[in-house]
Amino acid sequence: MAAKGVLKINHRELLLSSRKKRTFFFLTLPHDLQDRIIDGFDANTLTLHQAVQLVQAEGVRLSFQAISGYYAAVRQRRDELLSKKARR
Repeated sequence: MAAKGVLKINHRELLLSSRKKRTFFFLTLPHDLQDRIIDGFDANTLTLHQAVQLVQAEGVRLSFQAISGYYAAVRQRRDELLSKKARR
């Protein structure tokens, strides 16, 4: 799958397709907020600090590590899919 195709896969679906089924507190956020954060990270228009502020503005407490860990898992899964494509 091309890099563009991997980026188009919704982050929730991406992690659900992973062999490792992990629990992420990030997924307790409303979907629209999750999407804004991931889109901001992907576009390099949102910092981790700003993401934490967005979450707090919604009245939710979520740690810096929870957001960072979730995005790291998304990036790792994307890398896995891209490397599978490269091996073919």
